Amino acid sequence: MKQNLLVLVIFGVLASLLMAHPHFSKTVSGKLEGNELTLKFMTYPYSDEHLAKVEKGFVFHCGRATLTLTGDARSGGQAIAAGEYLVRAQANSVDDWTLILVPESAAENTSGADVSGGIKLETTTLTGLPSSHHLDLNLYSGHGSTDGKLIVSVAFGERKVEGVLEVG
Repeated sequence: MKQNLLVLVIFGVLASLLMAHPHFSKTVSGKLEGNELTLKFMTYPYSDEHLAKVEKGFVFHCGRATLTLTGDARSGGQAIAAGEYLVRAQANSVDDWTLILVPESAAENTSGADVSGGIKLETTTLTGLPSSHHLDLNLYSGHGSTDGKLIVSVAFGERKVEGVLEVG
């Protein structure tokens, strides 16, 4: 009887570990022309049901993401001072989003949806991509019209939102 109970407990623990869906902190960093950038966020699973409820004006916290810049940058002609920013995505529609950097020092609530004091990045939304089952943020070099610039990307489901930063 004890052996059966032990097997049942071990099976239960293993099953819970296999079924558990951990959310963990992830950091992506890079250095471009002396400007160090650090992007931190929490991983979350993608949800079709949640996205179906999105309306214009909805603000996505992007995994409670923050971006730290050690030097000044620009996006779409707007100056972005060195500092720490909350990274948020605001829906224009379910398939059209705008990335916004909100100065962390000006944010009343770091998990809130107030982006009124934020800087809208030059943004492109890509759709119809292979499905990303988890939220993934990244920094990478631009290409084509964004060659020589830095891209901040937020991928979820079949969508990727890319914000352009000119650094240096």
